[in-house]
Amino acid sequence: MLKLFLVLTFFANLSIADEVQMNEDAQNRIAYFTVRQQTIIENNQKNFKRLLKRLKKDQIIGLELIVAASSKSRIQSRFGHTLLRFVDKLGSPGNDLVLSFVADLDGPRISNRRGVFGGYPVFPLLKKFREFNQDYIKNENRPLERHIIPSDSKMRSDLILVLSNAWNKLEENQTILDEKQILKAKERALKRAKKLKLSNKFKLLPILRSDSKFIVGWNLVDNNKIVHIEPVKLKVAFTDEFGKYKFLGNNCAGALVKLFKKSRFPSRGSLLFAGRMPIKIPTYFEKSLLSPFPKVTIEGLEPLKNKIRSLLSLKKNGTSDDFYQVEKWPSHAALTLSSKLSVLEKLKLLDAFLFLPTTIKAQLKRELPELAKRPTYDEIYELGAHPENLYNLCEDQSCGRRLRVLANKIWTKEDLELKKIKLGKLIKKIKENKLKKSLKLRPKVLKHFDFLFSPMQPIGQ
Repeated sequence: MLKLFLVLTFFANLSIADEVQMNEDAQNRIAYFTVRQQTIIENNQKNFKRLLKRLKKDQIIGLELIVAASSKSRIQSRFGHTLLRFVDKLGSPGNDLVLSFVADLDGPRISNRRGVFGGYPVFPLLKKFREFNQDYIKNENRPLERHIIPSDSKMRSDLILVLSNAWNKLEENQTILDEKQILKAKERALKRAKKLKLSNKFKLLPILRSDSKFIVGWNLVDNNKIVHIEPVKLKVAFTDEFGKYKFLGNNCAGALVKLFKKSRFPSRGSLLFAGRMPIKIPTYFEKSLLSPFPKVTIEGLEPLKNKIRSLLSLKKNGTSDDFYQVEKWPSHAALTLSSKLSVLEKLKLLDAFLFLPTTIKAQLKRELPELAKRPTYDEIYELGAHPENLYNLCEDQSCGRRLRVLANKIWTKEDLELKKIKLGKLIKKIKENKLKKSLKLRPKVLKHFDFLFSPMQPIGQ
């Protein structure tokens, strides 16, 4: 079992052999991993199993590149973040599984030096789309760009199997490393016993995780008293498959590109600038024949906040924001918001901002339709997938025409034309058969582009 994010929590999560009790100071001494919760890795394992199960049942219908806007909150967030969505046909878009590559930290803060030179292993994090929406839209107010990656079932299967095999290798390496670290901790504890000159009756007792499946430390017990606690120094296993995290190399964008290359998706070749910067990665995917449609943006909360500021004459100056100071809201706020906001805006306001006064919450709720007729969470945050046909590859001209008609119902004529201009050189090279070898790995993709961008003709001709 992979234990990359094992947390040595306080006493509720630890049990001690032979019923030896630890005092509070001793407990605090071993609670040194506080960054990740153990449930993260356990959920990751469950989600990998779900992903493979959905693949086996042919329930995954498409792929989306998702890009979170940049943020100044952390250095690793200043260039945005990339995600890969596995769109399925199970009904709730918010339950689609989404892949993110992150630096697996061993402390509460990332070291700039280690981030530059590759001091952290890359970890593949798999969560539900709704959870990432919580992270980026609700918690960090970062808009999400969605880009369709057309593919067929073979391409999706190849990609998921490459990812799954790399994950299995990571689990194997971690198990071996954990066993070594447990043994080293035991050896350190015995050396400590010798140094402390304990009695011949001292005991070396394992400290177990709450599920009793993993040793997280050792207790030196003499005369029924704990005289020393030696924690297991857990480290994260490294795999060649995922590599080491680097700010401007094998980051969330670079690791995703590497996954696509290993899965034999079309590729423009070297990463260059676009392939290293998360907010620029859509350009890399465009040049790799993997993004033929315009983006769709899930807005952050700022547009709603700006509308409320305008309606209630709230000011925002630098770090001072009246929006978060409800004592500055006018007395008519509840009536104004209930009459001026749409149903979706009211629901988003109630869901995302828990600090609202009870009077305003009650007024907004009174204006909502009955529960059965309210928009779902996925509709409130626009998590819904596109029509299934847009995720697949065309095999004839009529399919291309149908997709163009469908695209015109989703994007503006200007957006579609701008996208075609961006892809102009590639389209020309496809027609002239002058593409580099790495872009010809999937002939179906080339045909799809040709069918999709052929001159518009009426359907049926």
